[in-house]
Amino acid sequence: MEEEEIELASDTGKRERTEKEESQAQPVPAIVPEDRDPEEEEETEKLIPAETDALSQNLKENDEIEEPEKLSLSQLAREELRVRHSQGLQSENKVYVTIGRMNPPTPGHKIVIKEMIKEALSNGLSQVSIILSSTFDDDKNLLYGEEKRRFLYKIIDRIKKEIIRESAGGGSGGGAGGGPDIEAQLNEFFVEIICMDDPTLELLGKHPIVKSLRYILSLYGNDERAEKPEIILTIGQDRADDYNWLSKSFSNNTFHIQPILRDVGAISATYVRGLVSPGVNEEENRNSFFGVMRETGLTEEEIGEIYKIIHDVKIAKGTKKQKASKKSSAGGGEPAGGEGSAGGRTKKLRKRYKTKRRRYRNGRSKKSRSKRRHSKRHCNYVSSLSRPRSH
Repeated sequence: MEEEEIELASDTGKRERTEKEESQAQPVPAIVPEDRDPEEEEETEKLIPAETDALSQNLKENDEIEEPEKLSLSQLAREELRVRHSQGLQSENKVYVTIGRMNPPTPGHKIVIKEMIKEALSNGLSQVSIILSSTFDDDKNLLYGEEKRRFLYKIIDRIKKEIIRESAGGGSGGGAGGGPDIEAQLNEFFVEIICMDDPTLELLGKHPIVKSLRYILSLYGNDERAEKPEIILTIGQDRADDYNWLSKSFSNNTFHIQPILRDVGAISATYVRGLVSPGVNEEENRNSFFGVMRETGLTEEEIGEIYKIIHDVKIAKGTKKQKASKKSSAGGGEPAGGEGSAGGRTKKLRKRYKTKRRRYRNGRSKKSRSKRRHSKRHCNYVSSLSRPRSH
């Protein structure tokens, strides 16, 4: 009996081992959801690589898809400098700022920025700020805010080099502090340029200038400080009175306007824009434009880029006017002001007269009949008193 039990146990063990080996050797069936057909899944898997290859080929052939724009070395350096010295602003007690359209940046704007940087350096500060308007049109604002910011940073790099040169040569750089440390100071000096359409917190307000200036003050920890920093607005003498209202908006801070004297022959942005005249003495005015803009320190290529932007916008403006005139002439009928058609002023007068008549009629209809009768009798009575009596 014992021998039979041993043989049965050995057979059972062998059977379990063989079943285990077979189960390991056999592939595990894939778990397929009830609503999916395995045959359809195989066809889909066959199609996916082909579709992926076709999509990647289309992406390679499509020229419209561009890689994201990479930051240049100068932009990366500015971002690094902004982060590095942002903590130091908490201890500075003066905020130098200027406001302007700078469309385009001119030698006059360069003078204002240079004086502001030198004043800030002489007070041991590490930053000044510029607030740019964001308006774009085909009349006075021919450059976008981002374009102005890009050219201004290039002008600021030239300004820093000029201050270092003047300091080394004993020139007019004395106001910037002078001495061998001026280069080290300027290397750590930052100019914050803000466009009025830059995204800012809604808590800073809606007015473009106010919210931009509040953002600048937030960099200095204005809200957390017991002693608020002084705001010094550096602006051209011709526009100094335009910003007195800011002192009311920033009554908690000491607000001071520092006007920069403007020379008699100072070049304005209006004059510079006027030198770009498509079709009218174009070559002569172009040479004058380049001659003026060289004083900003920009290269010939950079000046040419500004010229092309303004030139293209002005040409587009002329094309719009031509289309508008063609459309009005092709509309048919007599021109406004001619015989058989009323001019704009006449139409306005007619409309005003009709409005008055309608209001008068509506007012009469609201009166009761008795009141109208009474008023009529009263008028007759008064008129009878004024008539001479017959004897």
